[in-house]
Amino acid sequence: MKAYLETSFKKGFLLEEEGLIKLDDIVRKRLFSTEPSRTLKYKVFRVDGMLLEFDTPAEVVSEENSSRNAISRLEVSYSEGSKFQLIFDPKKAVELEIESDDRDLAYLLFSDIKEYLNSEILKFRSASFESLLGSKLMAPLFMMLIMVAMTFGAVSGSHENEAARVVASDDIAGKLNYIIESRQQLSAGRMLYPMLGVLGLFLCVIFSGSFFDKVFPRNIFCWGKAASSHHSLVRVREKWLWGVAIAFVISVLATFATDGFKRFIS
Repeated sequence: MKAYLETSFKKGFLLEEEGLIKLDDIVRKRLFSTEPSRTLKYKVFRVDGMLLEFDTPAEVVSEENSSRNAISRLEVSYSEGSKFQLIFDPKKAVELEIESDDRDLAYLLFSDIKEYLNSEILKFRSASFESLLGSKLMAPLFMMLIMVAMTFGAVSGSHENEAARVVASDDIAGKLNYIIESRQQLSAGRMLYPMLGVLGLFLCVIFSGSFFDKVFPRNIFCWGKAASSHHSLVRVREKWLWGVAIAFVISVLATFATDGFKRFIS
């Protein structure tokens, strides 16, 4: 009786040379326990349109993997007797598929791969910032637009006609009421600018998704020149984050110090 197992992993991956070699070792020990010299098949897809096939992880990680020929997809497979396929695709989920006549072999291999992926390879968020921000903030954006339109309409409605009517009237009480109501409307009108500010913030958040995806990438084939680029990005990112944190702490301390000094001199 055949066993067929498949699953997909939503979290982003950081696949380094060590991780690829370890995956190869885990699979080969299960599939080729009696023939350790046998190898898996590695299909490497590159952004320049080239497709390469290798037999060992050492050949895969020897690729330059620079921006002009970066790896865009990696398939690890075996199809003689038992079937095994593990796909790393940054545009999709990591996919694992195993089919074998030996149920114990299939379940053990499936369990080993899942455990290693979840503990060592799948390290990043499960969705891109672009898709996350673009989809979940559209409704609040439209609600904010509606609120701004309603507030602006309520403030600017028939203000001029009402002013002319009150000025032409001899009713002092009516003029006083109009002044009070105008002040209240002016206060409401002042809300327009903060709301526009919030609206602008929403727009910035929505359209900044692609920027954050570049600063915090979620799927990385981390060898060759891509590894150097990733490590440089991490160092720069850490410097910026530390800078922001230190600036925030200094601003908070300065605020407390200023308030304390004002109380002291008063």
